[in-house]
Amino acid sequence: MPTDKQPTRVHHLNRLAVLRREREKAAAEYAGAECASVLDARLEGATWAEIGSVLGVSAQAVQKKYHRSPAHTGDCADHDYRDANGMHLCRPNGARA
Repeated sequence: MPTDKQPTRVHHLNRLAVLRREREKAAAEYAGAECASVLDARLEGATWAEIGSVLGVSAQAVQKKYHRSPAHTGDCADHDYRDANGMHLCRPNGARA
């Protein structure tokens, strides 16, 4: 039986639950900041290779995540952006800028 000074297993599980919620919140904040930064960089003329290099991924990976073809027909009413080359950019699903 734990004493008053020894945390219980439930206490540890509760702490893990708090940490998990904090991690999820931080991940969502990071995703939103990354999305906005990528869109801003493209609007300012940065290449996919430059953006990928900064993020530590390939140009193809970042382009696949954020670029949409000019023929993209998704609902873009709240996020219709065009980069310096006129290419259509969209936030990834669920991302908020």
